[in-house]
Amino acid sequence: MTKLHKENEDYNEHTNQSIEEIFY
Repeated sequence: MTKLHKENEDYNEHTNQSIEEIFY
């Protein structure tokens, strides 16, 4: 995971889930 990706997780887990769906 990139540093930015981890920041998004801390900022908003719900948004992070959507990002993971796009990447995976």
